[in-house]
Amino acid sequence: NGWETREYSRAVEITRNNEIVWEYKNKAEFYSQYMGSAQQLPNDNRLITSSGQDRAFEVNKNGEVVWELDVDDSDIDRPHGGIFRLTRFDKDCLDNVFEGKVKHSRMCN
Repeated sequence: NGWETREYSRAVEITRNNEIVWEYKNKAEFYSQYMGSAQQLPNDNRLITSSGQDRAFEVNKNGEVVWELDVDDSDIDRPHGGIFRLTRFDKDCLDNVFEGKVKHSRMCN
């Protein structure tokens, strides 16, 4: 997250040889001193959680934000943010969970 070393966060995809193959950083809009997550989606976009900003967003391979969730809970005193991790599940698989055809949402990934 850049704790005390830089004033922006980034999501990075690396190979086993530590080569960066994709990176998202937006110094003006993406910074969280603590926590956060990233998930590669089936459409090759990334779902990124910025815990310190109470924000989650989806970006495409070009780094364009195509979806965003901004939780404005400014009236709540929380020192560590409100979104730890967000996971996108396939709707059809979740429908199967709710209908009892699949036992748990972990089987949707």
